[in-house]
Amino acid sequence: MDLRKAYKLVIKHQLELLEEDGRWQFAHGQIEELSEKLHDDVDFLEDIQDSIEEYLEDFGENYDLF
Repeated sequence: MDLRKAYKLVIKHQLELLEEDGRWQFAHGQIEELSEKLHDDVDFLEDIQDSIEEYLEDFGENYDLF
């Protein structure tokens, strides 16, 4: 599996979880459409990278990074 497809699957899964948790309601087919758009969105991917960096800064000690 290539990286782009993997990102799309992860994004789709996260959107499905948001819907299952009742935090978002998506129209039929909207999750697939949104995951297709987001996995190619450079700004979205940069936000993911920033979130990971912030998480590691806050909790990196738990993973023996500091």
